[in-house]
Formats: sequence, C-alpha cells, structure tokens
Amino acid sequence: ADEKVLLVPGSNLVSLSGEPADSDINVVVTLTEVSSVITYESATGTWKTATRDSSGNLSGSLSSFDGQHAYWVSTSTFEPIEVEIPQQGLSAVPASIDVVTGWNLVAVTNSSGSGADVNGNATGIQLGADAYFGSTAWVTAYTWDTKAELWVKKLPSTFAQLTVGKGYWLYVSEDGFLIP
Repeated sequence: ADEKVLLVPGSNLVSLSGEPADSDINVVVTLTEVSSVITYESATGTWKTATRDSSGNLSGSLSSFDGQHAYWVSTSTFEPIEVEIPQQGLSAVPASIDVVTGWNLVAVTNSSGSGADVNGNATGIQLGADAYFGSTAWVTAYTWDTKAELWVKKLPSTFAQLTVGKGYWLYVSEDGFLIP
C-alpha cells in the first residue's frame, strides 16, 4: 500500500519516510488542491519552489521530492499525499543527510522500512530525537503544527520524540551528517 502523508488545509511541514519509487514531484503530489511545495537547500542557502501552473502541474525550481528533505506543502484539503515508498532490502545503506552550521530543513525517515502512517493515520511512528539527531551537533529543532498553528520545539537530552513523516528545522553548531 502507498504511504499516506497527512495534510490539513494550510501550510504543512512534511517529509517522506524513505525514498519514493518515482521522485518526480507531479508523481508524488497528485492532489490538485496542493497549490505549492517549497524546500530549503541548506548547503547553498536557497529555496526551491513549485507552484501549480495553468496546465495543472507543479512547476518551478523544485522538480523532485525525496526522502532527505522536508517540504512545506500548501493545500486546501484534508486528503493525504499517497506515494509508493519501496522497503529497503537487507543490503541497503540508509542515506545520510548533509547538514551545515545553522538551520537545516530535514526529513525524519525510518530505516526500518515501516511507513509514516500508523493506526489508520491517527499517529505517526515516534523516534527519539537524541538518537535520530545524535550524529549531528544539534542544538534545537522545530516542527510546525498546522492544526494548532504553532511551532513545536525539541531540545537535546529531554527525551523528545520526533514523528516520521514530519519535517523539522534543525539547528546544528557544526557541519556534519545526519545519519538516520
């Protein structure tokens, strides 16, 4: 079954639990109610965007959707993004995510191969923040709660939990690699 990335009307900060079978943005995001998708390239400090054009496709500087980036998805519907995420084989090596000193917009993936949706999409898989961000010199992380319209802060050494399928602004004090 395809993974379901939950959305609510407004701006959603999301990620995929792994690499999609097809990374083309118009294959991953088929909902016409999604008006734009935005991500941030930390290494270059640039924003990549795709907006719905007159032909109904998402177009712009962002043309693909992967399991390493987090994305701002603007929508007018509660319908989820449904995408095929192939399970990793035994010999697959999880991809690392480059992080640079300062703010990074990162995905929360799941190397066990389980999708982001759990309990009929009521909750997501929870991972310990210290374990997930542990390969970095992380200082703080934030995710956006679209329903409550507020930032949710995570700090090291507080037993904080991250949700697979959410996106996070991660602040690190030195360049490195996030190794899920």
